[in-house]
Amino acid sequence: MIGDHPMRKFEQQIFDVEIMKAILDSIDFVNIAANDGGYPYVVPTNFGYEFKDDKLFVYIHGAGEGHKLDVWAKDPRVTLTFAMFQNHPQQTYRGAIHDFRCIMANGVIRPVDKKTETGLWGHAVQKTLAHHMRRPTQFSVPHYMFMRMFVVECDMKNVSCKSEQALYSVEDVPFPSMEELAGGGADKPDYSWRDAIVRKNYALAPSGRAEKPAASGRLEKALLPEGENSFEFFWDAPDDGSVDADLYGYVRNADGSISRRYCLAFYSQRRDLYGALEFCGDDMQGAAGSECMKVDVSKLPESAGEVLFVLAMHRPEQSGLDLSAIGSVVLSVNGGKDGVFDIDIDGSGKRAAVYARLAKEGSAWQLESFDGEGLGSWRIDEAAAELGLGKWKE
Repeated sequence: MIGDHPMRKFEQQIFDVEIMKAILDSIDFVNIAANDGGYPYVVPTNFGYEFKDDKLFVYIHGAGEGHKLDVWAKDPRVTLTFAMFQNHPQQTYRGAIHDFRCIMANGVIRPVDKKTETGLWGHAVQKTLAHHMRRPTQFSVPHYMFMRMFVVECDMKNVSCKSEQALYSVEDVPFPSMEELAGGGADKPDYSWRDAIVRKNYALAPSGRAEKPAASGRLEKALLPEGENSFEFFWDAPDDGSVDADLYGYVRNADGSISRRYCLAFYSQRRDLYGALEFCGDDMQGAAGSECMKVDVSKLPESAGEVLFVLAMHRPEQSGLDLSAIGSVVLSVNGGKDGVFDIDIDGSGKRAAVYARLAKEGSAWQLESFDGEGLGSWRIDEAAAELGLGKWKE
């Protein structure tokens, strides 16, 4: 997603900065596109980079004159594209070992003033040298003295990262290890990190087992405070990762339909299209047995009629588990300040089920229990179709 434009195949999107760094470290050059009137003006160049203060800074060097400098001076808004193709020809095309990764970013480019920004100028030079595995003093002195440095500053909301491997299901397709991600691959790579790659789209939290709070009563109906509210679901799970459940949030219209596949939030898409739902962390990377969804109903469109909270077992075909494995479920609203409720649903034979919902009545929203009827599939796309989405692929 760049700005308000979501990535069409959001399941391929990467949010974790460490993975972005590993991808950038594997790329030698960047294409810089600028506005040159009738046609875009695109220049490939090598670069250095760093993430700082929730921004991506990209450093490049060049001469003191030329058409690209004239273009950048007229309109400093640029788009950066970094891309890599990881190929293993002995494998089937678009098979398990075929992988494309890219990062796109919108930003503003400006020259670094050597006289007034001496520290930044030298810093930019060193970042560029380091990215291309040069020592700090490994440069041509005449070139070093006369070259110009430029910096592109990009807000993270305008940075989009894609990993094609995330398109495939985890159980069917091996994912590259972090070593292969940074190093370019091998004929027989180690795929032990495959779960971490696809499920690392959020900040890591301390590991351990979540402590389920004591409920004050069963969930039936509860009015919500205005503004953003957090809903944390707790269940029984050992901290060894043998039981893995996931929380999904779906925005459904008053007529029972789901407008687009972006009208949901889960571990591979942290926010929905409207920015109303925010998925706050997967239990397999945080505390086992707990996941949280924040909801700001003021950001939902008028057409929205409810928000459904679905719990689903992850990869039940492999584990052989259903929702009975997570035992009783407790829902804590706003850290317990606005209620801690038991959700009494029999999970036997169910791989996924709606455990609660936010329902709109007039202009007010309230939290309600649901019948707990099982869904036919735990997969996000198939569950969305069952809940009212007409078309997954757009």
